[in-house]
Amino acid sequence: RWVLAHELVHYVQFQQTAGARIAAAVPDSTDGRYVQRSVIEGTAVAATDAYIAAHAPDLPPNAAVYQDLDRALTPGSIAWHYNRAYIEGREYAVAQAAGPKAFGTLYDDPPRTSEQVIHDLPPTAEVPQPLNLTTGGDEWQAAATDRLGEAFVRTALAANLSVERASRAAAGWGNDSLVTFRRPDGGASSYAWVLRWDTASDADEFAAALGDSLSARGTALDDGGWQVAGVHAALHRPAARTTVLVAGTDGFVDETAVTAA
Repeated sequence: RWVLAHELVHYVQFQQTAGARIAAAVPDSTDGRYVQRSVIEGTAVAATDAYIAAHAPDLPPNAAVYQDLDRALTPGSIAWHYNRAYIEGREYAVAQAAGPKAFGTLYDDPPRTSEQVIHDLPPTAEVPQPLNLTTGGDEWQAAATDRLGEAFVRTALAANLSVERASRAAAGWGNDSLVTFRRPDGGASSYAWVLRWDTASDADEFAAALGDSLSARGTALDDGGWQVAGVHAALHRPAARTTVLVAGTDGFVDETAVTAA
């Protein structure tokens, strides 16, 4: 019965072009897709809970299903990451809208980042900090960029650290950009993940957590870097509030210079 109620909410959302309305306001990125899932699924869970409370009080709330899944799923897994969007999206909908009849306001003015979803912040709060990237060189060329967001940072760390530590280390996220580099003549890609933090202490906490996570996943090297599943990685601190993870081929990691204005 609750499944039918939940899916009927989606039917109404489709009729109201809710997905397109959210997508029009949220940047297309890994972080943006987490936001879209949070709003669509979170409002569906919250509306289903309201239906159950009014018409089927003998049933447990829809939200309990996703809380149970959260305890059963492996932290840091893709399924765990997706399920968190249901939980935090529902909490966001309840905090930001005056009941299911007002959920349309979230479709037109949704949160813009997973940070806002996680911490129940309105779209005007904690907007991404400026992040200017400059790349150069003939051997490696920037081929794509993506914003991964706080939810992704938390998931990546939770695969090897406690959820509590991963969450603390991801908090304080200010902005990020993952840059994919490729050679003009083809071959394996390499990456630079630039993260801007709210404070220097936030950057310190993330750097320590990331180092412990990479050491748990792979092998710490004498030069301060890591070897993880055949991939060379190194962490740079070009500024007090900036961290840059460089990963890929040995040549790319060894020869990449990282600076910050």
